[in-house]
Amino acid sequence: MTVGWISWECPIESLKFKTQALGKILEKVLPSKKLQPDKQYICFDSHLNKEEEKAYDEIWICDCKTQEIIWIISIRDKKVYHCKNNFEEPVICGKSMSEIVKWFINGKLKGYEKPFN
Repeated sequence: MTVGWISWECPIESLKFKTQALGKILEKVLPSKKLQPDKQYICFDSHLNKEEEKAYDEIWICDCKTQEIIWIISIRDKKVYHCKNNFEEPVICGKSMSEIVKWFINGKLKGYEKPFN
């Protein structure tokens, strides 16, 4: 699975540490049956909320053929969004990233149990 930064609003020096942190999360969710590593690629994204003056990071899991985003894992909010509902509502909200990882690996949510093409 290919991984790279799509955009970042932080000093370039911060990317090394952000990449390591996001990589640890990604490493834990990759075994999930919800993902298809041979058909998807990963983008890391860092946004700056100008009102709060805080950065937040996301992991985007995208389709190799269409290049469309399938999953968004919001690190700060501990939420996961899916294209099936146009990213309007999170499919899961956790109290910690550990809960999000556990959901990816073990959790079931109607309509989200199988890998998506």
